[in-house]
Amino acid sequence: MVANYIPIQARIIGANEYESHYAFDILYNNTTNIKPTIHSTDTHGTNEVNFAILDLFGYQFSSKYKDIHATISRNSYYFQHPNQYEGLLIKPLRKINTELIMREWDNIKRIMVSLAF
Repeated sequence: MVANYIPIQARIIGANEYESHYAFDILYNNTTNIKPTIHSTDTHGTNEVNFAILDLFGYQFSSKYKDIHATISRNSYYFQHPNQYEGLLIKPLRKINTELIMREWDNIKRIMVSLAF
């Protein structure tokens, strides 16, 4: 983790490992006096889960995409059916499965609590 070009937290990972898998751990277990509230990364540091986890723990996840159009056309999710957004420039690809979220809510809460401890 870098703040104003100064490294404040580090974790060595292999070249074959996806850096987004470590974003929450590095932020949440930060032991410095600098307490970031925004996490910014490139395309290789993003995944759908980080948006939810970081938000739930009070961080803003600000991704920088090399090709925003291609990324959104593959990974955009909304609560309404996609045909509800016909007039928009950026259209969702998929509807969020709220039934699955409600069905798995106890497991989701268990995971979030285990991350916090």
